[in-house]
Amino acid sequence: MNENEFGDKDPKKRPKIIIEDKRVSYETDEESPATEPEAAPAEPPPEADKPEEPPEKPSAEEEPEEAMKDAGEQTAEKVAQTVFDIGIEGFIQYNLGVVLQFAYVYMGLVANPSTGLVTKELERAKLSVDVFEMLVDKIKDKLPVRDRDEFIRAVKDLKLNFINSASSPPPPGNQGG
Repeated sequence: MNENEFGDKDPKKRPKIIIEDKRVSYETDEESPATEPEAAPAEPPPEADKPEEPPEKPSAEEEPEEAMKDAGEQTAEKVAQTVFDIGIEGFIQYNLGVVLQFAYVYMGLVANPSTGLVTKELERAKLSVDVFEMLVDKIKDKLPVRDRDEFIRAVKDLKLNFINSASSPPPPGNQGG
């Protein structure tokens, strides 16, 4: 912001801009104009109605590595709790999506997220397809009918995609296994 933008070089005469995410604020600065009572809300909310304050953040004196370590431990505990809440079937079901993604990357149907390249690695693709099929077979009896049908269809689609990928030439310009 330059000094001529508001027509004054005196910073005290410039309007004061307060940006808050839709919260009401009351200025106590003596230099700013007084707020009209009609413009303010009827009554500020009582202290008892305010939401609980978040837990204290580590002080500036505390080592940043120590704070990150504590946050990492809390996150790891929450993840462990969540994993055990969903059970082994839910964990396998979640990871089926990861195995499916690996299969499509190794078949050369989608780009590898880490390299951005489309390559074929048919041995790894076959392993991914086999693992996906085996995991679906192990948990299908414990799934709701709709989910079971979706996973069985996904196994069939995956096998068909593997056959098509294995019988087609590799993408031009990329080398793969």
